Amino acid sequence: MADRGRRRLRAVVTDVDGTLLRRDLTVSARCRETVARVSAQGVPVVLATGRIPNETVGYYRELGLTTPMVCYHGAMVVAGSAATGSTDAGDGLLVDAHLPGDLPRRIVEFLFACDPEAVVLVGLSDRYVANRTGELHRHWDMKGPSRPVIGPLEAALADRVYKICYFSIDPGLVQHVFHDAGARFAGQVSFQQAHGTMAEMVAAGASKAAGVEVALASLGIDWSETLAIGDFHNDIEMVRRAAVGVAMGNAVDELKAAADYVTADRDADGMAAALERFVLGDGAGGGGRHGP
Repeated sequence: MADRGRRRLRAVVTDVDGTLLRRDLTVSARCRETVARVSAQGVPVVLATGRIPNETVGYYRELGLTTPMVCYHGAMVVAGSAATGSTDAGDGLLVDAHLPGDLPRRIVEFLFACDPEAVVLVGLSDRYVANRTGELHRHWDMKGPSRPVIGPLEAALADRVYKICYFSIDPGLVQHVFHDAGARFAGQVSFQQAHGTMAEMVAAGASKAAGVEVALASLGIDWSETLAIGDFHNDIEMVRRAAVGVAMGNAVDELKAAADYVTADRDADGMAAALERFVLGDGAGGGGRHGP
């Protein structure tokens, strides 16, 4: 973490689930208004998420953002005007890191060998495909626009695969599979986790921090000018690298230990409070507290 306060903050990077979004998966009026105030001051706000682009873009547009969008844990970074539907020259993907060759097929075969009853989701450029519903309702709005296609995975595995997710209601089993997959595919896959009952795999070298670095570079901004905020293990690296690293009140303990500051819970507008305090200078920012 850089020494905070030495330079004016010129960018904000925020996780989506558990940070920007409340438990009902909506953006509160206070968060929406605070992001608008930050953007109006010329401070770009970048979303960094494990979600697919077309699952993220609704929030992006709701917030009126024109910044790059970091998706799939940094395996895909979408240029700002491409995310809003513009066809301006030069728009598109700033990062396009799909899992190469037959690696997706080998990963899926390994997961089913570990757990024949596995729920496996494959993330493509424009949709998710899952072998069965299982516990997906814990993570997805199964009636929403980003609901996975349920069916055989073979055709999806022949496409460009950006993320593979393994789900189990048993967090211990998730950790076991995570460990075994880490040994089997070391150096070939980047392992991410945004929830205790889900293990995610993306291309080697992909991470939120790596994707954010590309997004910031496209804006001419450095980590030393950035506030980053999140709630889970996959946010730790970007929170550590930022000038001001913020953990949500509902964050895991490891992230709280890595952060400069712990703000309020996601249902108490913790993200808005942090932006009010450190970017807008609105005093204490609504009850956050200093981290360890």
